[in-house]
Amino acid sequence: ERAGSARGARGERAASARGARGERAGSARGARGGKLPRMLDAVLCEWEGVLVPTAAARRAALARALADDGLALPDAPHAADGLGGLAPEQAIARLAGGALDDATGAVASAAAHPAGRTTPPLAGALDETARELAALRAGRYFSEALTEGGVTLVPGAREAVLALASAAPVAVVTRASRRDAEHALALAGLEPYVAALVSADDVRAGPPAPARHRRALERLERRRGVRRAHVVALEDSAAGVRAALAAG
Repeated sequence: ERAGSARGARGERAASARGARGERAGSARGARGGKLPRMLDAVLCEWEGVLVPTAAARRAALARALADDGLALPDAPHAADGLGGLAPEQAIARLAGGALDDATGAVASAAAHPAGRTTPPLAGALDETARELAALRAGRYFSEALTEGGVTLVPGAREAVLALASAAPVAVVTRASRRDAEHALALAGLEPYVAALVSADDVRAGPPAPARHRRALERLERRRGVRRAHVVALEDSAAGVRAALAAG
C-alpha cells in the first residue's frame, strides 16, 4: 500500500508539473498572439513614405513648379536632400528662404528664415507671393502624377495595415490633401481599414506642429477610449516623429 501511495503521489506531482508547464506555455503563446490588442489603443500613420513611396513624385512636382518660374532644384551636394519628403510649402520654404507660420502653415517672409542657418540655395529668387504660388503648383502637379501613375505600396504595407487594424483603430495623418490621400487609399484597397483621416486640408499647420496628430486623436477618442501612452505613430520624417510626440 505504501509503495502504491508513493507511486500515486509521484504520478500526481508529475501530472501537476506537466499541467503547470502546459499552462505556462499556453499563457506564453497567448501573450505573444494577443500582444497587439492589449498594448495598442490606436495607430497614427502617414501614408506618404510609410505606405506609399512618394518622394520621387514630390521632388519631380517641385522641380516642375520651380521650372515654371525659370528656376531649377539646386545641384550642390545635399542641397536638395529630403525635399521629396516635405509638403510643398515646407520644401519651398527650405529652398527659397521663407519660413512656415506654425499656426497657419503659410509661407512667411524670407526675413523670417531662422538666423544662423546656411543661406537657402534659392534665397531672393522668389518673393512671398511667388513662393505660395509655386507651392500650390507643386501640390497640383503631385496630384496629377498620382492620378496618372497610380499607387504602388511599399512591400508589406497592406499586410501591416490589416494586422494593425485588427488590433486597434488606424488613423491616417498626412501632409497630403484629402483628395490625394483618399485616392491613394482607395487605389490601394486600404480605405475600409482606416478609421479616421486628417489631411493638410483639415489642419494646415504640418509637422513639427502637432495639430494634425491631436485632431486625429480627438476623432478616435469619440469612437472609443484612447490612452495616449498606448498610441503608436508611424512616420517617415523626424519632423513627423516630433509632432507625434508633442501630441501627447
